[in-house]
Amino acid sequence: MIDSQLKNFADQLIGIQRHLTNFDGDDIELRRLQGMLVKIDNSRVNGIFYPPSLDGNLIQEILPGQAELNELLAECFNLVRVLVEAPEHELAPELSHIRKDLEHILKSLGTLKPQDRTHLCCLQGRLNAIDSARQDGTFGPLPALPGQEILNELLVEGYNKVHALYEAQPASPAG
Repeated sequence: MIDSQLKNFADQLIGIQRHLTNFDGDDIELRRLQGMLVKIDNSRVNGIFYPPSLDGNLIQEILPGQAELNELLAECFNLVRVLVEAPEHELAPELSHIRKDLEHILKSLGTLKPQDRTHLCCLQGRLNAIDSARQDGTFGPLPALPGQEILNELLVEGYNKVHALYEAQPASPAG
């Protein structure tokens, strides 16, 4: 269930997803939609969607619906990847180490139990480090090297798994 304060993100992503699913536009329209996705992606802080605040300060509370929003974002990036027909071999060699890191994190997350909070925090920290190393949403040096969509998709998938594991954790006993 997505918190009402995050509804704007959900509405934007669902709208983009519908556009991409029924896409019949040109390259300019596709780039516009991709730009909207990158803007939404860049608005996250360490993979977490926060609602906009009236005073401009970041609201620190992690609201429910993170996994759903990250899943929608990943689905949209996947639709863009399919539309631009970016096969996996179109990854610049300079970015291959980032892909390997992300794939290793995803593999570790796939075998992790929600109760293993220490390892989960460590893996989230590794995702955060990769995410923070981007410049204006771009992996590697500027100008952007081929394979950005692939890496964005893997990063979003990683955050999606992290949030799903956090949501699956047993409630802490009241103390």
